[in-house]
Amino acid sequence: MQIIDWDAMSAPWLKSESGLEATHQTVLDGLMQRTGLEVGQRVLDIGCGTGASLLAAAAAVGETGQVTGVDIAPPLAARARERAPQTVNVLVGDAGTLEHDQPFDVAISLFGTMFFADTQAAFATIRKALKPGAKFVFSAWGPPPRNPWFGIPRASIEAHLGPLPKPDPAAPGPFRFADAQTIANTISTVGWDVNVETEALVLRTGQDPDGLAKMHMTIAEALMLADHDLSDADRDAIRNNLRNGFGRHHGENGVLVPAEVHFFTAVAVD
Repeated sequence: MQIIDWDAMSAPWLKSESGLEATHQTVLDGLMQRTGLEVGQRVLDIGCGTGASLLAAAAAVGETGQVTGVDIAPPLAARARERAPQTVNVLVGDAGTLEHDQPFDVAISLFGTMFFADTQAAFATIRKALKPGAKFVFSAWGPPPRNPWFGIPRASIEAHLGPLPKPDPAAPGPFRFADAQTIANTISTVGWDVNVETEALVLRTGQDPDGLAKMHMTIAEALMLADHDLSDADRDAIRNNLRNGFGRHHGENGVLVPAEVHFFTAVAVD
């Protein structure tokens, strides 16, 4: 069994919290609009990370509501718990296998569903956690060519170090749900009526190219470059590529990155 160093894995996400939340805000807004949370509801947040979606859900359901967040990384869950009001409960675990004592009115997930070992089994478990007729609204990235937020870092690294291994599109990862209809068909077999809306939108990063280059370098060194022995010259070259890549999207209000995102609305059926 693989042992994961969650402290090391979580470190770049914790360090980049404010930048990532600003970038994802447009997507979170779209998610919350489709969810339509009401005061007093019980909400399950899957893959809650450091807590941006938890805070949005807690504000929507008010003091009479209750929000439960689940994240598999203990450091991220701890950060979410630190930020959350008393109406929020944060659990550490695999949301695709975790069972709950009481059913929820709604479930949400901001980019947290693409990493389950078994998508079908995970969605069957989540279905058991919701009341019949309840909605599960979640977002996922569209195809890689339409998401330069990921393409620019990869191209920046490959321009200096050469080709990186190609990820398996069917394996857990950010683009696992890029083929939205296939995913909708898969989860519809385990108790869901699924609708997908694909939206072209803009990620408003709130940063200049230099800030984004530094942030993406931090993340890349923990993920794509973890097995590379980089020199200072390598780092400088990759950061410069990142700066130039994101610089092409720089405007008066910071870097604005085009994106394509799938919004899934799955209704729990009997």
